[in-house]
Amino acid sequence: FTMATSVLRRALSTSTRLMSKSAPSRACQQMIASNYPGAVSQTTLVSGVKEVLTRNHNFDEEGCLLATSTCPDEINRSVDTLTGAFGDVFPLGGLGGLPFTGTTGFAAYSAHVPDDGQLLVLYAPHIGISNNGKIGEVARPGMKDPTPTCGACALGYSAAKKGGFDSGSMSNGTGGLIGDYQLDIIKNMLTSNLHELDVTKQNEYVALSFFMYKKIKEEILNAIPEELPVPIALIGGIQINTDDGRNIPDFFAPLDFLIKDKGEAEYRDILEELYTVVGSTQFRVNGESGGYLYLSKEEM
Repeated sequence: FTMATSVLRRALSTSTRLMSKSAPSRACQQMIASNYPGAVSQTTLVSGVKEVLTRNHNFDEEGCLLATSTCPDEINRSVDTLTGAFGDVFPLGGLGGLPFTGTTGFAAYSAHVPDDGQLLVLYAPHIGISNNGKIGEVARPGMKDPTPTCGACALGYSAAKKGGFDSGSMSNGTGGLIGDYQLDIIKNMLTSNLHELDVTKQNEYVALSFFMYKKIKEEILNAIPEELPVPIALIGGIQINTDDGRNIPDFFAPLDFLIKDKGEAEYRDILEELYTVVGSTQFRVNGESGGYLYLSKEEM
């Protein structure tokens, strides 16, 4: 049964990669290339990460357990295509992509890795860029009007700009034990650190996405113990949603690709290895501002 499931997973992954998608509009491509230079389509990310880890670092499909710290937004699920290359996924993330499962969540995830296996963690906030090039929103399937993306981050940012959030009065939303604590944490975090968003040099929602990436990375690294019994790889960046991502490819801007073998004290940066693979196998689209992005042949 396990072998049959594995074969089916690989077959579904292959069919997904080969499925034809329409390229995003020129306006959308220019916004991505200008604000997130080096962004890659989702299928390009999956194939590149798989090749680097399996060819250069002895990761394998059956022994690797994937975890994601991404926002649960349904349009953000294209990151889960990595499951086609690296097995099942353990979700660590909550609103905004922050790893709200904490140290207990990571401990549970790492305890589930197969014997002599490997850990792979992908972490990212997300942002929408519509087909007309507008940043911070996308048109979702079946909806007439576009919606904010990421909505939770936009709400937190709006609250921070309006004068702040009292960290001593965490709301409980509509009642109950859980309430709306995840959004409250995002509001508090942005209120306390609003000065870190440099909106004079870039679009405010682009600045917000880089801020959230930084905070997610900090929390991920805090949750990982110094010593692990198996190798671990981390890929961090920013997920870029497009209008109706089922027909137009979503993108990912890789900012980190780190690896640490069993017994090693420090992470090694292997992001250059990813771009070596991507640059030799995918199509580069240059932006007018000097930025660029990568698409597969099927997405051109």
